[in-house]
Amino acid sequence: MRKRFPIITRSRCIVVGNKGILVQKDDEGIYGLPGGRLEFNETLPLCVVRELKEEAGIDVIPQRIVYIVEYRGVKKGKYKHEILYFFRCDYKGYLKPKSRTLSFGWRDPSDLPKEHFWPEPLADVLAKDYPDFNKVRFIVYIDGKLSYLNTFKVKFE
Repeated sequence: MRKRFPIITRSRCIVVGNKGILVQKDDEGIYGLPGGRLEFNETLPLCVVRELKEEAGIDVIPQRIVYIVEYRGVKKGKYKHEILYFFRCDYKGYLKPKSRTLSFGWRDPSDLPKEHFWPEPLADVLAKDYPDFNKVRFIVYIDGKLSYLNTFKVKFE
């Protein structure tokens, strides 16, 4: 019998502010872009809106998808297969973190600690695309290594 693992769907956001992009840091010191797991009967844009309100206390307005990332590998000691959708978002309000396990702040993407960023190779892509994020990229990471990268030419209106 074949063992099946669930594929987790997440919605994350790229919020650009005066001091860089909004990042979150967990209680283990790992940085990433804010967002969370898609709930049953929820759309991807609404997921990121809900997560940012719940965790960071800000209202975000998803504008467009800029990255679709497939990740397969070990994360925190467990095998994971995740599909992550990254939205370029506008925001309103001020950070009022509500999470006990996450902290939030603004960072220049070129100063992200790559060895403490998840998924690690995404830090380089963020630095390259900052501040416009005007490309749509499909990225696959297998066992922590970039396996596939495709950029789509899209005209945003």
